[in-house]
Formats: sequence, C-alpha cells, structure tokens
Amino acid sequence: ECPQLLVTMRESLESGELKRFQRTAHTIKSGLRLFGVTALADDFEGVEMTAKSGNYPRDAGTLLDSLVGRTNTVLAEMIAHLRSQTDNGSIG
Repeated sequence: ECPQLLVTMRESLESGELKRFQRTAHTIKSGLRLFGVTALADDFEGVEMTAKSGNYPRDAGTLLDSLVGRTNTVLAEMIAHLRSQTDNGSIG
C-alpha cells in the first residue's frame, strides 16, 4: 500500500489537492510509526502539519523526492528482512 500512497502524494501535490496530500502524509506517518520507523514518520508528520495549516511545505517537490527515496529504502530493508526470516524458517 505504501508505494501507491507515495504516488498519491505526488499526484495530489501536482494537482493542488492539499487536503488529499495532508491525509496521505498522515496515513504514511501512521504506518511508519506502527513499524517503529520514527524519524521518517516524524518527517511525514511535519509535512502533514504544514499541509494541515493550509500550506505546502517549502520546496515540496524536492522534499517529497527525499521522503520517497528514504521510504523506498526502508521498505526494501523490511522486505529483505522478512524474506530472510521466511528463508531460514523463522516465519512459517
């Protein structure tokens, strides 16, 4: 779900849908917190709060590029970890 949410953030930024941008940042933030990725979640919260106040973050496109890259790195690490646990029988 997260990769599609990142696409949604980009689309909402490009189309000027601030509320959708804010809600999507909130959803991603919550998911990251669920998995203990607090630093990245805090960054999404900053984006969410700025949008909630009625503004896009400064340099929103560049910021979003950075968040997408960092999020994709975290997702890849999580997938690799789950695969390693499955491969060694830790997860059945």
